[in-house]
Amino acid sequence: MTAAPAREAAAACNALIDARRYQQALDLAVQATASSPDDANLHCIMARALLGLGRNFEAAEAAGRAVSLAPLWAYAHRLGAIAFIALAKERHRHAKSFLVPAVREAREAARMGPADPMNHLVLAEAMAAGSQLAEADAAARRALELAPQLTDTWVMASFVAVKARNWRAAEVACRRALAIDPNNSAAKNNLGLALRGSGRWSLGAVAFEQAAVADPRSSAARDNIELIGFQYLSVFASVLLLPLLVAWPLFIAARLGVSRWLSHRPAPLRGIAFRIGLRVARSRRYRRRYERANASALRQGDTSLPPGGWTALGGPRWWTLGRPTRIFVLASATAVLFLLLMAGAGAVADQVAPGSTVATIVAVLCGLLGTGVIVVGAAAVKSAVRSGLARRRQG
Repeated sequence: MTAAPAREAAAACNALIDARRYQQALDLAVQATASSPDDANLHCIMARALLGLGRNFEAAEAAGRAVSLAPLWAYAHRLGAIAFIALAKERHRHAKSFLVPAVREAREAARMGPADPMNHLVLAEAMAAGSQLAEADAAARRALELAPQLTDTWVMASFVAVKARNWRAAEVACRRALAIDPNNSAAKNNLGLALRGSGRWSLGAVAFEQAAVADPRSSAARDNIELIGFQYLSVFASVLLLPLLVAWPLFIAARLGVSRWLSHRPAPLRGIAFRIGLRVARSRRYRRRYERANASALRQGDTSLPPGGWTALGGPRWWTLGRPTRIFVLASATAVLFLLLMAGAGAVADQVAPGSTVATIVAVLCGLLGTGVIVVGAAAVKSAVRSGLARRRQG
């Protein structure tokens, strides 16, 4: 096949891939490659079609052939990195063995095409998948400098921030991506991850549901809605286990065992968990909260943050608690505090009037009064700290 027919075949294949007709594109690319086996572009097109069909190993082989034919072509290296990243996601147990060549190919692509932001995006994804967060952050920031108005750059920045557990940075990047493309499913899904990670489970569920609506073919949003349901099931299980607090070592052992079991998402409960998560996501109350949070973010200017000011490594929050868990923890701590204060007051009152009803009443009243004073004082301190932080931000 001469150069002109090869270019025509490549254009036809690209049009089929853009229309998501991957099998037809692959068949045409195979025929064209048989006539022009030394055309690296045709091998790259074959790799793209195979990636669309989910045949990631064959896609990596096709990209490897393109690299051998055009070793200085950054695009071929980038496709190879994408194929290896897809293989790492597909085969979790052997992910590390695929991430090594993914990082190698991505680095070559970024070195050969330093002005192309897509090369840096693929490098950021490969580095983040391999938990090399400093290099992933640097690659994401470089992509933002090259293309700050490209949705994919902010989506990848949010992915790196989620991997770094920096929920604030992830949320800012997602909102910036949604300001450019309001219907971007990946940005909505990553926003849900940031909201869930920062303890706002209900708002995260709403974001996941919107991501599923934006891209019904994506399974990631459905899995995350199910995860929200399992988190609520874990809280419900903790409430059911509260009577075991009388023997607190037994309560702790049971709580850890149930949490571990639920973390594996047992099949009998997956349907129930998904329905719980979906019910939360479709609640009018939580939808209104989600809309208010979006409006507040717009007022604070989160979507107009300059690219140079963003980083995934700026003060990540390593642990957070969701609202249901916080309520459970605070209720349990208050109950324990009341019992301790009542026991202490009871011991003192029993010295004055041993075995009397008055001593019991005094102990209960002292326990209630002491618990109330401590809870009110803690709330006042929390409010003062929040007000001080708000004034500091405004200043």
